[in-house]
Amino acid sequence: MNKLASNGPQEVAFMIPDISGFTKFLSGTEIRHSKHIIEELIEVIGRETKDYFELAEVEGDALFLYQRTDAIDGDTIFKVARNTFIAFHQHLLNYENLRICTCGACSSAINLSLKFIMHVGTMELATVQGKQKPYGLDVIKAHRLMKNNVKGNEYLLISNDYNQRFGTGAIELDLIAGSATYDEIGEMPYQYGALTHLKNDLQPDERQMSSPGKSLKTLVSAEAEINAPLNVVYEVLSDFQYRPVWNSEAKIVDHNEDDIYQVGTEHYCIINNKKHQIRTVGNPDSKLEFGEQALNTGPFRELNLYFVFNKSDEASEHTRLTIEIRANVITLLRPFVNLFVKPKLRKKIPEVLESIKKLSERLAVERKEEINTPVVLD
Repeated sequence: MNKLASNGPQEVAFMIPDISGFTKFLSGTEIRHSKHIIEELIEVIGRETKDYFELAEVEGDALFLYQRTDAIDGDTIFKVARNTFIAFHQHLLNYENLRICTCGACSSAINLSLKFIMHVGTMELATVQGKQKPYGLDVIKAHRLMKNNVKGNEYLLISNDYNQRFGTGAIELDLIAGSATYDEIGEMPYQYGALTHLKNDLQPDERQMSSPGKSLKTLVSAEAEINAPLNVVYEVLSDFQYRPVWNSEAKIVDHNEDDIYQVGTEHYCIINNKKHQIRTVGNPDSKLEFGEQALNTGPFRELNLYFVFNKSDEASEHTRLTIEIRANVITLLRPFVNLFVKPKLRKKIPEVLESIKKLSERLAVERKEEINTPVVLD
């Protein structure tokens, strides 16, 4: 990539991909998950743009990019924006297809979107605390254009300065003229075009789907009515810090604590001093079923601990949870499973379910107390 000279102003093309659409989240789970989702999306944008633009700064939910105008052309710039928009929404579609979390961050992630601000002007690099930062009036102009009169969150906006340098022939969009007036800068005319239609042909990547085997049979099943919302029960099941509380025999190891628990993720679980590789699986037709799959363990070709949720409505404070052990037993070992394994599971699963119930109900009470506790300012 052609680097910007360290001294003197030069003409550059600015690109600002800006993520928008997240609502304000309240619970710790939602804040943690929203941060993770945004970080993944920023990585997607960075991957699609890094070969063409220099990254000046990650600015919250936006990236500030630039490149010398003699090192890039209008056709390339539009292709980068288009490909980035498609990759962004493909990632969200895959996530929506695989997610099992029902928190506000995860369930609304599919509504996130991306817009692009394009401007051309002069800038130079100023050294601030040992780091080089873009400096100049056009740096300010590019950022001011993020606040404009365009309705919606899925568009590409080009300033008149960009148009004069590169034209609009490479931009395969129906462009509309507009302008905005900014203090100390004055009126800035621009053109913009919607990008929404680029999502029309996207399909989730089915190769990422992970479902339990069709030959599984239910060995043991138990259910309980829990006086807690579904999202709290889900948090108890999916947050590994709670796992030893409701399953004293299980110790979770070798997993990334920052990852969001979803279909296709893997972790390792130590049970009775044996290490098992566990893969999260789900029902493609329901967001209220998911399980943990272990292959070739003991007398089983496949063994699943499966959770099935049921609630009366979105605002319900009660959740009916069913836990099932689904398995594909090695034929020669079925007598052993029936005589020794199933009786142990019939005792263990209700105990686990009762622990999940108690923990979920305690957390639900704590959540309510946190919401109802007034904030006292000195």
